[in-house]
Amino acid sequence: MTVGMQLKPSTDGTLGSPVFFLILLVLAVVIAYANSVGNGFVWLDRTEIVEGGYRILSKEDARSVWVTSLDEYQFRNHGGVRAGSGYWRPVYALSITADWALFGNNPFWYHLENVLLHGLCCVSLFLLGLRLLPQTRDAVPIAGLATLLFAVHPLGTQSVTWISGRKDLLCSLFGVWSLLAGLYGLQSRRPGVRCSGVAASLTFWLLAAGCKELALVVPAIATTVVVAGRGSDRLPFFREGLVWLAVLWCGAGGLWLFRASIGLTGLNAAWPSDSLATNLLTLSALWWHFVLRVFWPFPPMLSDRWMLVDGSAPAAAWLLALAIPLIVLLCGWWIWKRRAPALALAWYLIWMLPASGLVPLRHWRAERYLYPASWGLLLLAVWLSWRWIARNRLWMPRLVAGVWVLAAGGLATATVLENRYWKDDLTLFAHAVEQDPLYAEGQTALAAAWLEEGEAEAAVRHSALADRARQQPGSLSYCSPLILHANWGHALYQLGRIDEAQQQFGQALRVQPDNALMHYQLGVCVVAQDTSTEGLQRARDHFRKAVENDPKHAPSIGNLGFVELQLGNLHASVTILQPLIDVKAATSTDLRNYASAQLAIALQSRESSASAAAASLERAGAAFETLVSGGDATAQDWAKLAWVRLLSGDRARAEAALEEGRGLDPDDSLVRLIGAKLRAARR
Repeated sequence: MTVGMQLKPSTDGTLGSPVFFLILLVLAVVIAYANSVGNGFVWLDRTEIVEGGYRILSKEDARSVWVTSLDEYQFRNHGGVRAGSGYWRPVYALSITADWALFGNNPFWYHLENVLLHGLCCVSLFLLGLRLLPQTRDAVPIAGLATLLFAVHPLGTQSVTWISGRKDLLCSLFGVWSLLAGLYGLQSRRPGVRCSGVAASLTFWLLAAGCKELALVVPAIATTVVVAGRGSDRLPFFREGLVWLAVLWCGAGGLWLFRASIGLTGLNAAWPSDSLATNLLTLSALWWHFVLRVFWPFPPMLSDRWMLVDGSAPAAAWLLALAIPLIVLLCGWWIWKRRAPALALAWYLIWMLPASGLVPLRHWRAERYLYPASWGLLLLAVWLSWRWIARNRLWMPRLVAGVWVLAAGGLATATVLENRYWKDDLTLFAHAVEQDPLYAEGQTALAAAWLEEGEAEAAVRHSALADRARQQPGSLSYCSPLILHANWGHALYQLGRIDEAQQQFGQALRVQPDNALMHYQLGVCVVAQDTSTEGLQRARDHFRKAVENDPKHAPSIGNLGFVELQLGNLHASVTILQPLIDVKAATSTDLRNYASAQLAIALQSRESSASAAAASLERAGAAFETLVSGGDATAQDWAKLAWVRLLSGDRARAEAALEEGRGLDPDDSLVRLIGAKLRAARR
């Protein structure tokens, strides 16, 4: 087993030229993903990037992104929303923050960057393959063909074509660079270069871990490389290799302690079942499913739905389950014996450990888990075909290479076709649920897409389908019940089905009782349906809870001020709305309510305190002036402004304001009332 290969053209022909394969990889990536750069923001791109969920928006964000889970960070401005815990990806957050500063909301550049990152990852994997394979003339075509297949594989669309899939790209790229840096350092006889290589390896690994938790397996891969390469000509410094491993594993321990110190010790997920037998068989079936998808990825599936495998399954299912530990043991034996295909198989096994049931997951079947794990199986497959069929035969190498190139062409075609579905949410999720109608998350996302298009009926229909799919017995599928019921409630509210909307928002609150947005929506529903004192009081309770959980949520603050005004609590209304007025965050409705409350206070306090009445009149006048200058004023707003000016002694300007009101609605009752007051004042 070797860990080194010089990058120079070979005299054995084109198939032995690393430069040829480097050019081929670049062309393959361009061909496979060129049509993806015209796609838009889809799925989580909107919340993570466009709406700023994962971007760093303030100095406080720059600190909290390092010390909170990704879920908590995403919903930091939504009051009480905690969708989960365990994901910690500050480097990814830095990446999209930098991109937003450079590109804004133009998705073209994000897609182009993803394609470039994928190209870099493919080139890096090719170079790593040259360092892992035996140093023979076969190493270049084996590593090159395997990486070519990986470069155009349609399973990569979820990581490359989807902008938010960049987590996989960055994690893989930094992980591969970590291994390359360490191996380059070990290859050198200069102590300074070896130290620099180890330091660079640790740095790249920490960057990878800051993009996705999957990178935590890199020290294990480095360990297999050192063990398999012990005593070889290209890894003579076994002691230095142990130092490299010690640095990586100490870094892993330190990272785990840091994560534990900020409360990130789990993924807030569950095992498939309470039964050990069912779990073993379910995870075994998933493991074999992933293996099959590497070699037959048609069609690529966005759905993560998987069915439980009952513990009373046939003996064949148990044999397949028992085969997995045997394969792991065989791989370990090969590594110890320094067999050539060992590292390729180990690469797949180790990268897939987290997705193979080692830890509970949210998405049990997500094909993006195969990036970059699939490269190991592809490398193994190409190596076996090359060594068994093409070895020692004059014309067979080119024939085998031709077959693999044809396979790459088929995979590239599938990738090009798959990229078309990622242009927008409607196209993507319509395709996803067509492939799997019981894909709960896809039905929920499709409901959200229709809601954004103003098609509330379609949103209600797909929400109901998502709820039915989520309750499918024995089905494993991630679906946020909060988002499901929230979208369902929004759609029902738009259709005027207020009672049903309240039920859905109530279901969402059962999932997250302190969710500020759901309390706000329930308050809006109550006001729309019941404006009695009792109804307004119930709405006030919901708006208060919304503000308690999210003190910065302006719509909740504004509606709370409105309800207090309707209940006659004038001073409470003014106190609630004043912060919005001070920071100029008030809507025209907020200004109207605030000004009306101040006018009513002035009228009430005229006899008891002239100075207080004058102060309230001044604030009411300023608010009405801001309102009418914004162009959103109604006839009543102009009439009230005329009233304020009349009470302040400015009759001429009061007449002018009333004329504006008459121009909008001469028959309005308040316009007539203020007109009568002005006529009385003239007499």
